[in-house]
Amino acid sequence: MSEEIQATTDETQKSIEALERKNQELIAELRAAKKAPKLPDGVDIDELLEFKRQAQQTELESAGKYTEARQALEQQFRETTAQKDQRLTELETESKT
Repeated sequence: MSEEIQATTDETQKSIEALERKNQELIAELRAAKKAPKLPDGVDIDELLEFKRQAQQTELESAGKYTEARQALEQQFRETTAQKDQRLTELETESKT
């Protein structure tokens, strides 16, 4: 009986140590995330991404690379569509529950 108790105690201690290690890892990640630079108030990331996309599109077109410009636009369309489809699926799932 005491061997079973000792085995259970050892397993519990190992589990606690593993949880403490994971906790320390998560705390370190959280601290690193807090140190990451933040966008100033009033800056919309979507606007910045759209501006960047338009600048790249204009640059490709001005260089005469119309095929590449079209491909970039098509890729953006596919990504946007995929994001909206995913969001739609999430909302449908939420509404069913």
